[in-house]
Amino acid sequence: MSDGGSVPGSAWFYQPSFATPMMYAGNYALIGAYHLHRCMSVLRFERFCSFISLTLRSSRFNWSWVNCCFFVSCVLYFQGYMVRQVARYLLCYNNVYAYLASTLPIDLAAPILIVANCCILAGTFSYVPHLSPIHPDRMVPVLGTLTAVVETIRVYLTLRAPSNPSYYAPHSLELTRASLALQLSAITLFYLLAARFHYRVVQSVRVPYYNRVRAVLRTLYVSMLLILVRTLYRSAAHFGGADAYALLVLSSGSAAEQPESLWQELFLFLFEAGAMMFNVIMWYLRHPKDFLPPPGCGRYLAPDGKTEVDGSVEGAAEKRKM
Repeated sequence: MSDGGSVPGSAWFYQPSFATPMMYAGNYALIGAYHLHRCMSVLRFERFCSFISLTLRSSRFNWSWVNCCFFVSCVLYFQGYMVRQVARYLLCYNNVYAYLASTLPIDLAAPILIVANCCILAGTFSYVPHLSPIHPDRMVPVLGTLTAVVETIRVYLTLRAPSNPSYYAPHSLELTRASLALQLSAITLFYLLAARFHYRVVQSVRVPYYNRVRAVLRTLYVSMLLILVRTLYRSAAHFGGADAYALLVLSSGSAAEQPESLWQELFLFLFEAGAMMFNVIMWYLRHPKDFLPPPGCGRYLAPDGKTEVDGSVEGAAEKRKM
C-alpha cells in the first residue's frame, strides 16, 4: 500500500498499491455475483420478461430494485478498483483517463446504495402503512430522479474536463460538491423518517410482526451509518480543498498542498472500499426478504398489529390507510 507520499506526475498524487485494489475488486465481483444469484435463482426462463418489467410475484424478485442496486454498485466498485489495478500494473497511473475511469465508478456507487436503502425503507413503510410518516411511493422516485440528474450531468462535465479544463472543470467541481450535499441531505432525511417510523412502531404493541420491522430498521441504521462515514470522508476531501478532478486537469497546486484525505490511499481503502464492502455483505446476510413480505404482493399489517391483510383480495385494498 502507498505510504501517502506524493508522486510527481501521478493522477492519484501517489503511486497506487499493487495488490490491494485487486483484492477489493475480487471481493466485489464475488458479492455482486451473490446478489445477482439471489435475484435470478427463483426465476424460470419463461418469466424473464416479467423480471425485466418488475411484475413477478416472487419474494426475492419483488425486492429486485434493491438487488439490482446492490449488483450495479458492486459492478461499479469492481470496475473502479480493477482499472486502478491495471493502471498500476502497466505503470500508466499518470494517465488522466485511467484516473477518471477508476474514480468515477467509485463515486457513482454510493448514491446507488442510498437509493437501495430508501427502497428498503419504502418497502417497510408499505408493510406497516398505518404507522408510515410518508407515502412509500413518494420517497424513492423523487430522490432517485434528482440523484440521477445530478450524477449524469456531473459525469458528463467530468469526462469533458480534460478537453476544455477552463470551462468544464469548475462546473464539475461545483456539481461534485452538490452531489455530496445531496447525499448528506438524503441521509439526514432518511434518518428523520426512519426514526419517526421506528418511534411509532416501538409505541405499538410488541408482536412478532413488529419485531421483523425493527430488525430491518436496525440493519438500515448501520448501513446508512457506513454510507455517512464514506460521504463525510469524501466531503472532507472535496470541500476542504480543490476537487480532485479540478486539480487533475488544471494542475492548480501540488498534492502536498491538498488535504491528506484526498490523496492518502489508506483512507480510501478504509472509509470507502472497506465500509461499502461491509455494507453490501451485511445486506446479503440480512436481506429484507428474510423479514418482510415482498412489497408488490399486496400484503400489509393491519392496525391491530396481529393480522396480515392481503391487499389483492377484493375489498381489502381500500381499507389500507396511507
